[in-house]
Amino acid sequence: DQGGVTVGRFTSSVWFTTATAYQSTDPAGVQATTVSVAASPVATAVDGATVTITATVDPAGAQGSVQFRDTRSGTTSDLGAPVTVSDGTAVLATTALAVGSHSITAVFTPSNPALYSGSTSSAVGYTITGAVTAVATTTTLAVDPTTPVLPGTAVTLTATVAPSAADGTVEFTDVTSGGSTPLGSAALVSGTATATTAALPVGSRSIRASFVPADAAVYQASQSTTATVQVQAPPKLGGLAFDPATGLADTPMAMSTVASGAQKGCPAGAGRREAAAFATGPGGWSAGILVISRGSAGVSDTADFTLSFADTMSGIAQGNGLTIEVGRYDIRLECYLGQVIVGYYESPLFFTTTTAYQSTDPANTQTVVTVTLSASPVAIQEVGKPVSLTATLSPASAAGSVQFRNTAGTSTVPVGNPVAASGGQATLTTSSLAFGMYSLTALFTPTNAALFTAATSQTLTYVVRKADPPVPGALPSISGAPKVGQKVTCLPGTWTGATGFAYSWTRNGARLAVTGARITVPGAAYGGRLACVVSASNSGGVISRSSPTKSVAIGPAIRKVAAPRISGKARVGSTLSVARGSWSPKPTSYAFQWLRNGKPVGGATKAKYAVKKADKGKKLTVRVTAKANGYVSVSARSKAVRIR
Repeated sequence: DQGGVTVGRFTSSVWFTTATAYQSTDPAGVQATTVSVAASPVATAVDGATVTITATVDPAGAQGSVQFRDTRSGTTSDLGAPVTVSDGTAVLATTALAVGSHSITAVFTPSNPALYSGSTSSAVGYTITGAVTAVATTTTLAVDPTTPVLPGTAVTLTATVAPSAADGTVEFTDVTSGGSTPLGSAALVSGTATATTAALPVGSRSIRASFVPADAAVYQASQSTTATVQVQAPPKLGGLAFDPATGLADTPMAMSTVASGAQKGCPAGAGRREAAAFATGPGGWSAGILVISRGSAGVSDTADFTLSFADTMSGIAQGNGLTIEVGRYDIRLECYLGQVIVGYYESPLFFTTTTAYQSTDPANTQTVVTVTLSASPVAIQEVGKPVSLTATLSPASAAGSVQFRNTAGTSTVPVGNPVAASGGQATLTTSSLAFGMYSLTALFTPTNAALFTAATSQTLTYVVRKADPPVPGALPSISGAPKVGQKVTCLPGTWTGATGFAYSWTRNGARLAVTGARITVPGAAYGGRLACVVSASNSGGVISRSSPTKSVAIGPAIRKVAAPRISGKARVGSTLSVARGSWSPKPTSYAFQWLRNGKPVGGATKAKYAVKKADKGKKLTVRVTAKANGYVSVSARSKAVRIR
């Protein structure tokens, strides 16, 4: 309808078949159906074999059931109970067909005869033959390698089935202790089937091969006798040290391998060297929870190594849906070459609460430790030379540190820093022992006082003697010709046993105020004989030797840096002063001469000058002479000033 105008119409009908029910089809018009039947295997089967009979109803929407029927020797009987039609088909599997010829039909009965008609299929002929005796088979099993293997080693399982024409598959099974763990299967090819497994657990494993024929009517199944594969437990290479040894569940942790034998780290060999670690403990931890993912980073085959946990223990628990429970957790680090586990390190952690752990068993009692102190060289050594102090622990497994000490009177002081014990020993080598007699001891402090006692060694008396003084050989000498203001070097000569040298210089035997192996010759040395004195020292004393002397020549002229300058009022009655200028080297004295119109003024030889009437209208200058020991004196004149 558009705006009141009818532009088209759709119509249909429904039929009420009762006062309360309707249908959209005319009950007077029933839809016809057809049904067909098929059997598998097609046409024939061996007595006792399962025959699958399928009825197909058309149309597929027809609802109802199918009764399969068997006609044999003129007698028709039902095959099983009616089968409900689903999506146009009904299926019956039966082993009830007897030996002989059969005529099979399918009768469709609709659920609602008002909608669909019933129908019967055409007959399908079927023959059941007497059972045929299948060919017997034998199965043998070989394993490779035949020698014991480590976990993760690939083991090849080869089954041989006779006759070789047999068709089917072989299933390999671990039947140890009556179990039945599948290891894989393989199709027969020319009588042989092969599978490989690396999943055999530790122990003596019994493996069986079972032949499953493709057609049991042609070949019989058979089983091999069991073959044995010895899977050895990987060797324990040592224990683990945890850092920190005690802590909380949310403490970041690391573990270090502690080899118990010559093999350090993970063994080398063919294949990629890797390691992974697992924790096995109470509750859900019993399955072994990964705490360090498998990888090669940081893994050594020549030394013990350290790896960090993937997370804190509480983080690992949370990530695996677990909780920390009080108890023992065995931490196992496994070494791999390829897929083979070639060894492992293992030590326990103990959670004493749900949040705190320690690496020692809280149930263990203390082990008493004894300490023996020895020294090398024995008994005596020279000052400044090395002394090795060694503390030997019993038992050697005692973990902790050793502090070497010296007792003088009532005072005991440490010698060096604490030394960690390793393999039952701790050694300190020092060259810092001063001259004197020592009463030495070694104090052992355990890492975990719950496992080992603290202990102190016997007192060891030790003497550190003074060294012999240096012994001179060739005399010192002066390199270069001494001249004031020039550099010269003192060569020390030869000495035996000297550990240090000091240098001094003399003029005619009197000491000069200069030191060091290389000096600038001072003016005070001019006109005399210069010598250098070498003082060789060690802890045993000081020995001095002087070089042969050399004469000292005069140095260069003093150099003017800035000229003298007159200051003051240039008039009669005033006093003028002169600034001496600057010189190099610094003069030791000065001489002055005032000049009037270039001629010396009698008696005017000081740095100051009182202007006289005779100076009026004249030009005054001053001549300054700079002097220094060992240098040529030099004079310089100031600029003139005119007197008013």
